[in-house]
Parts: sequence; C-alpha cells; structure tokens
Amino acid sequence: MSETGNSPPERPDERRLHNRHGLRHQDPEARSGAPVTTRAVYRYVPHTITHVPEGGVVFEAFCTADACCEGSGPQDEQEAAQDWALHHAGRTGHDLFRRVVTDHARVTRAD
Repeated sequence: MSETGNSPPERPDERRLHNRHGLRHQDPEARSGAPVTTRAVYRYVPHTITHVPEGGVVFEAFCTADACCEGSGPQDEQEAAQDWALHHAGRTGHDLFRRVVTDHARVTRAD
C-alpha cells in the first residue's frame, strides 16, 4: 500500500494521474512519450423553433403589489386569467399585474 491511501504502489516507469472524479488513469504521455493534443471542430448548424399546437397554451396573471403573492393559477383561456386580475384589482385596489403565456415549442435542424 502507498503512504497516502489504499492504492497499490506505483511503478517508477508508469506515471498515473487522477481525473476530476478521483479515478486513476494512465497519463497518455507515459505510453507514447509524446504529448497528446486534442482538437475540437465546431460548425454552425441552423435550427428553427416553432409553436406546437398540441402542447397547448397556458395563461397566468400574478399580482405584483408589495407583499401580495396571489395569482390566477394556470388557465387554459386568456380570458380566465384576465378576469381573475380584474376581480383581484376590484377587491384589493392592486393595479399592476404580470401576465405569463406559456406554450410548447419544437426545435428542429434546418438541414
């Protein structure tokens, strides 16, 4: 055993490294004697993004008044979220709301 842990002692002709997960692997330079270089090639590939109707659309309204954490909750119709905001404004006097519309989209390669 080595002095620093439970791993077996290393042979002098075999350089070893630890990867970022703490696993041991042989140094590529120790095998061939030459430095190993890697090269990545990136290319631009155009994509398109489109609305997916079958995914549906969700509408929500949130009151943005100080200390008010109320919201309409997810609604299938825009009118339902707007009606909630109108009723909330009438009851509380709060007049600023954040509206959120969520839909589903599909990304496809243009190739």
